[in-house]
Amino acid sequence: MVGLAVAALSLYLFELGKGALPDWDEAIYAEVSKEMLEGHHWLTPYWNHHPFFEKPPLLYWVQMAEFRLLGVTGFAARLESALAGVAIVLLVYAMTRRTAGPAAGLFAGFVLLTMHEFDRFMRVGITDALLVLFLYLMVYGYMRLREGDGRWFYLMCAALGLGILDKGPAVVVAPVAIGLDWFFRRREKKLITGRQFWLGMLLLAVLVLPWHLWMVAEFGWRFLDGYVGYHIVDRAFQRLNGSDGGPLYYIRGVGVGAFPWWILGVWAAVKWVWRREWKYSLLWAQIGVTLLLYTLVATKYQHYVLPLYPALAMEVGRLLAEWSRKRRVIGYGAAAVILIGFGAAYRRLVIWPGTHFANVERCLALAAKASGDAGPLFVVGKPGPTDLDMRTVLFYSDRQVVWQQLPDKVHKLEAAVQEHPAVEVVMEKGTAALLARQMVVRPMAEVDEAELARVSRKP
Repeated sequence: MVGLAVAALSLYLFELGKGALPDWDEAIYAEVSKEMLEGHHWLTPYWNHHPFFEKPPLLYWVQMAEFRLLGVTGFAARLESALAGVAIVLLVYAMTRRTAGPAAGLFAGFVLLTMHEFDRFMRVGITDALLVLFLYLMVYGYMRLREGDGRWFYLMCAALGLGILDKGPAVVVAPVAIGLDWFFRRREKKLITGRQFWLGMLLLAVLVLPWHLWMVAEFGWRFLDGYVGYHIVDRAFQRLNGSDGGPLYYIRGVGVGAFPWWILGVWAAVKWVWRREWKYSLLWAQIGVTLLLYTLVATKYQHYVLPLYPALAMEVGRLLAEWSRKRRVIGYGAAAVILIGFGAAYRRLVIWPGTHFANVERCLALAAKASGDAGPLFVVGKPGPTDLDMRTVLFYSDRQVVWQQLPDKVHKLEAAVQEHPAVEVVMEKGTAALLARQMVVRPMAEVDEAELARVSRKP
């Protein structure tokens, strides 16, 4: 177990801060946490100095604590995901060891460490790593509950509450999987007493209700429309933010992200059905519910199905341990594949320089921060598809940012130029020629295909 912990720590923590936070959830969540910390907004999330209702607050609170201790850096913004990843790997070991022995636990932990799609998101500062941790704490609590100790129900309720505070209804996959397993075991003895049930529900309510009730009282329909209407209902029934994918989207993604272990996973599934090993139905329910639920949801991203990877690793680990007991050469072969896979994962993650354009944006944003101008910073995109966005610039510049797009949506920039002697603009180099038709553009800094310029009105 010590070796597994060291391997996970080295993979998830080494050079964690390399590469700028890119123009998607990572830069958004880090900026929200930074603004909450700097503005002392302990309950209301803010992004670009406006209330932000996209996600519950747990990730922001954790990142605020990390920023307070370590400074506002990319490393601190990703630290909670890395530590959650280490905890998940150790939890996978503990769960598999409990049901199939220490060899299966080690196999399962190292198999998970070599699933590169899982590894990638354990080094990204988004909500999903914490969510997966809480889901498997629920599953672990249920496994212990089945052994006859009703007190583990409190762990299940606490993990459910924290999961809701982390990513809202996305936590549903574990309760549904647990419910399915319990249904097929309903003839077993009673798992909890009435008193334990109501105390668990009270714990859940204490964790979940206060923040949600306060936000409804403070913002009313505005909060409900954004938090529930757009980011839950619309996400379930519409393709948001350019996401795309058919019914096999996640099957293909797992086929790449869990290669070659998914092949053994299929074998383990066939064996589970053939031998009728229903005592292992809980993990297969977790895999099946995750795949089915997110296949039905219209908005699709590969990190949505991260909860199935630990369950898949546990089933593969159990299969490898069974085979290696019969033929030792299989165990040696699996260990060799794991070693190669770990080396490949380490090289791929650690030497990755980050998203190129995000690194460019960070350099220009830091130049804008150092310029001494306290006014709004404009980010202007040219017509058509562009790599330039405002999220990374916002996080690193420490200034209010205004997004504009040429040619017909620059009215805010034009108004600012009329009111102030000059304003600062981050843009791609091809955009400067378009702006120069109406304004005076003076370059301040250039990095590859983008630049920071001071823009003023023509005499």
